[in-house]
Amino acid sequence: MARKPRREASLKAYKRDHPGRVEIKGIPGHPRLRQLAKLLDALSVQYTVMPSREDSRVILILDDLTLQDPSEDQVLKLFPKPPIIREGYDLAIIGGGWSGLTAARTAAAHGLDVILLEEHTLLHHAHPSYELVERMRENLTREGIRFTEGARVKRLKPAGRLWEVSTDGAVYRARSIILAIGGVQPGEELPGSRLKGVFWHLPARVQQGEDCVFILHTPTAYELAIPLLTHCTKPIILDPENTLLQLSHAHVKLLEEQGARVYPYARLISLLGDDELEAVRFTSSEKKYHLPAKRLISLQPVVSDTHWLKPLGIVNEDGMIIHTQGETSLRGVYVAGRAAERYALSSEARKAEGGSMALRAVTYVRETYGDLPRGE
Repeated sequence: MARKPRREASLKAYKRDHPGRVEIKGIPGHPRLRQLAKLLDALSVQYTVMPSREDSRVILILDDLTLQDPSEDQVLKLFPKPPIIREGYDLAIIGGGWSGLTAARTAAAHGLDVILLEEHTLLHHAHPSYELVERMRENLTREGIRFTEGARVKRLKPAGRLWEVSTDGAVYRARSIILAIGGVQPGEELPGSRLKGVFWHLPARVQQGEDCVFILHTPTAYELAIPLLTHCTKPIILDPENTLLQLSHAHVKLLEEQGARVYPYARLISLLGDDELEAVRFTSSEKKYHLPAKRLISLQPVVSDTHWLKPLGIVNEDGMIIHTQGETSLRGVYVAGRAAERYALSSEARKAEGGSMALRAVTYVRETYGDLPRGE
């Protein structure tokens, strides 16, 4: 009796059932058959090879599911590789900028077992030299701090008394968490953004009588900039949201006294200069401008990737992490770095912030867990 052909089925339909017999069919020695067998071996899948002399296709058979010439992605969806579980950490730090690095070194110095997770490379947003990154890696290794670069965090969730941090390839379980997530301001990645005289944070240095350009996004930013405006000669203000309309009469009068020129709906195009800032290019109300400048001070909200934290209820509508002096509403979860700040701070301020949050995590771990073995 002829064997009935197996029906085609979707991956979604198959995943509703438990996998049973696994067979692969193809010409013995065919490169695609060897490649599929190698992938199944790597995934620890037991299978039977059914030789075929007539059909050059490679067929994967699982109960009522048949896949012809399956792609690697299809196979991985059927047999997802289980993530590596790494346990025993007192503290997991997400973010390898200045805040995260300082927090890691401070916590380790106080006896905590630390894992540091960075999506890119250490100090990525600071645009460091290769030598500086290598030195930081050596420091972490020498101090016994484990770290993983290229670790994109996808989820944070409670796991009993612990916290579980899921990345693309592993799951880390720790007693406490520091969210040292970085971020950038609009324009901070433009060419020339690292010229001398360009400040993407406070405090900023301005000398009397200099040509200054300010990027101010909110009334609060205007207030923060007023002490610096008084040092500048006819300061230029780029106002991306035309916030000038929301200012108090006193602030508007002060701007007029300083001879400030406000450009509404402004967008920075480029920063020019060899080593020091010499000029800025921008658009305002669809017109292009090229003006000389010795200082640029930007006070715009930082943009961070915090969407994966939204299920925990600690992120506001602007993507900023909600906290009170570094403490979130979640037990043992602290925040430092740009995702916690309305406006960016200097690297020295971020280091101090990271160290402070590390000390809070140390206190939390000692008071909550005492001498319990790690992983409990």
